[in-house]
Amino acid sequence: MWFTFYTLPFYALCPALAWSFLTLISKLSSGLELTSHFFCFVLFAAVVAVSGDSSQDCTLLKSAGDFCSSGAQKKMFYYDQRMGICQPFMYNGCGGNSNRFDTREQCLDTCKNAKGASRPANASPWVLAEKCHSEKFLIPNGKYENCKFSVSCPEQHECVNGVCCPQRKFVCSLQEDNGDFADGIDDKPRYHFNTGLNICMRFSYYGMNGNFNNFPTFKDCMAFCGPQRQ
Repeated sequence: MWFTFYTLPFYALCPALAWSFLTLISKLSSGLELTSHFFCFVLFAAVVAVSGDSSQDCTLLKSAGDFCSSGAQKKMFYYDQRMGICQPFMYNGCGGNSNRFDTREQCLDTCKNAKGASRPANASPWVLAEKCHSEKFLIPNGKYENCKFSVSCPEQHECVNGVCCPQRKFVCSLQEDNGDFADGIDDKPRYHFNTGLNICMRFSYYGMNGNFNNFPTFKDCMAFCGPQRQ
């Protein structure tokens, strides 16, 4: 913890570093006797107070960071303030923000006092995109948008079988999205296409919201987004 690795060494070295400063303060403070230990105790208390309030990290939005040569992609956890829970995500290796933890336990311990919104009582059903050329990516919450022509569909969508379907390049370019927890729904092992590694990777989907880059199996994901389809 921050307290262990930074605060204690600081307190051990502080008396020697503070002596010259205290000499000046003592000359300016007539009748007030100060010691280096007293000065360090005050600083120590201030440092602990600041470092102990780590819940500020929990208010930041999830940031996957940037791809870089000095860092590798890895699974980490962030605090979802909307849901009041810790969610997994793939960190790209560099950048990002401090709402990022190595384990779910570390996230929960750090953010246990952070305020979060109440969890939804239920979730709308999600369906596979069977109307879109019988494909097997996810339609979040089962919401199709009807259409007659592609021009009436959102950007990067096309009209297929009377519904607006996202285009292949758009689906495969989306970042992994774990969705949100809902009562009565367990996390579901799913697969998404990782554009940085050019391969499908397993992740946990929590049954609500999310995006199109979400497939039931590795085979389905590679068949839709793999190099042979690009």
